[in-house]
Amino acid sequence: MSICKNCGSEINENSKFCTKCGTPVEKETVKKETQKTVEKKEEKPKKEIDPREKKKRTILIALALVVLIGGFSLYSVGKSMTSKERLVESFAMALEEGNASEVAALLVPADPDTIIVEKHIQPLLDHVEEYPGYIEHLVEELNGANEGLSGFKRGEREDEEVNDQQFYIRKNGKKYLFFDNYEIVAQEYFVRVETDYDGAVIHINGEEKGIYTEGDITYYGPYYPGKHMIKVTYDGEYTDLEEEVAEYLMYETYSEDIVDQDIYVELGGDYAIVDSEYYDSSIFVDGKDIGTMVGDQWNHGSDIDGIGPIAEDSKIYIQKEFPWGTIRSEEVVVGDVGYYAYLDLDIYNDTLNEQLVSAITKYLEDNEKVIESY
Repeated sequence: MSICKNCGSEINENSKFCTKCGTPVEKETVKKETQKTVEKKEEKPKKEIDPREKKKRTILIALALVVLIGGFSLYSVGKSMTSKERLVESFAMALEEGNASEVAALLVPADPDTIIVEKHIQPLLDHVEEYPGYIEHLVEELNGANEGLSGFKRGEREDEEVNDQQFYIRKNGKKYLFFDNYEIVAQEYFVRVETDYDGAVIHINGEEKGIYTEGDITYYGPYYPGKHMIKVTYDGEYTDLEEEVAEYLMYETYSEDIVDQDIYVELGGDYAIVDSEYYDSSIFVDGKDIGTMVGDQWNHGSDIDGIGPIAEDSKIYIQKEFPWGTIRSEEVVVGDVGYYAYLDLDIYNDTLNEQLVSAITKYLEDNEKVIESY
């Protein structure tokens, strides 16, 4: 039996309203039923976890932690191995060891249409051998230890940045998907060689490159920073000339990655005038009859009087045939006489004296015989 909350009368279990006052009793009943349901749910026993399932979950969590830690470690190692500093360190080590192939592999040319091979690296190694301190300077530059022009950090150059170095570092995409890809870019040089005489042969680093002609604007290359040997040879009519110079292509351009460089190699030599009172004397240069007589120098078919080009250390003398024999002048070094040599012939030699004495004696004897005949 239930009691009505309004009037206190007894209410049958199945009644929804109080028979005395008409108050509904449905809400109270529903609430009790709800409380009973909740109590039944609370009384439901907890389901125990299978030990094998628990172990499996533990293993999966441990594996996830291992993968996470391992991935982070691999990322850290990868980032270190592909860093700008590691690249510079490898470059410096290869230079110290003189490893041309390794240096070539670490460099990229400024012009993407060219490639760097071992022969391009030897001039740089020659420069390092001569100036070992250059490596330390280069490492500082590449690592950005100094500030460059316009406030840009030297060593890491963006597309808009001026280039005041022979080498600089740039980013070029990604490496292994996650890491910045750094490159060491080498500045390129194209070389034009000028010299004194047309027909001279130009050699660069031991390779014949071409024949010089005045006004020619041919540039040879590409070449890369380092000590380059420029040699010019001239096979002349009267003498051979040769000059070799070391050209250090280490210029800071402040603007360009590819540089046109003009180099002048002076062969020396000049045109020498050989003078004498005996214009029909033959001229000899370094012991060789050049087929020119003293008087021919002023009809040489050139705007320049004399013979040449001829080296400063060349030796010259003249020679003439006389009835009493061949007379030769003294031998002079061209550089010692300032490219003008007056050479005299001493025609009164012992042979001439003997011949004169013999001729006079014979004349007197012949005259004596003529007188006796009368």
